Parts: sequence; structure tokens; C-alpha cells
Amino acid sequence: MKITIDRKQIDKNLKDIALAIRNEIRIKTRAGVDMNGKAFKEYSPLYKLLKEEYSGEGRANVVNLMRTGLMMDSIAITKEGNAFVIYIADPTRKIVAFAHHTGSGQPKREFFGVSKAKEKEFFERYFKKEVLVKQ
Repeated sequence: MKITIDRKQIDKNLKDIALAIRNEIRIKTRAGVDMNGKAFKEYSPLYKLLKEEYSGEGRANVVNLMRTGLMMDSIAITKEGNAFVIYIADPTRKIVAFAHHTGSGQPKREFFGVSKAKEKEFFERYFKKEVLVKQ
């Protein structure tokens, strides 16, 4: 008698978790809240003017890190060894994302990640799928 662990199912579950995390980042950011559910700090008055010019009236008051959408669209997922990596693929947007997330030269707006509670929820949801094959 033996039991086999289905590596393909584990990889599929991990990829599903990575996709769920990417989706959560996009949803929370568009809603104007960071990875822990706190509202983003307001844009500077100068940036509000720039965003208003670029995006249209009324959009400057919504702090959602979205001017063109390129940074959010650049969030990619790749498999490296036994792990799935979520990252900003566009080099220019990676710099912008880092500045927002760490507060480098602007208010800190931690958007790139999920809370521990959300991480636990995703693992519990996706690892209910069977990975053991009894033989």
C-alpha cells in the first residue's frame, strides 16, 4: 500500500493562490486601501492637479495609485523552482511601485501584498483540494 502526493495538484493550488493574491492587490488598491485594509494617505496638492489634468475631474480625490493603470497591469506571476513569484514586470513601474510601497519620496502606501489573515484564508481555501492519491 502507498500514498502518492500529486505534485501537479500542489502546483495548481499554489498558482491559484498567486492569482488570488494578485487579484486581491488589484481590488484593494482600486478601492483605495492598503494590504491591511487602511485607507491610503492623500495625494499631494501638486499631484492632485496633475492627476486631475490627466485623468479627468473628480478622479484626483480617489487615492488608488491608478493614473494610467500600467502599474497594476504589470503585476505578473511566474514559476521559479518550487515557488510562484508575484512581481511588477515593467522596470519603470517596478520603481514606481517600490516608491509607493516603501514611502520612498512620498507617503507610504503598502499595497503590494496581503494581510496574514487573507494569506491564511487563501491557503485554507485552495489546499482543501486533494493532493493525496491513495494507491
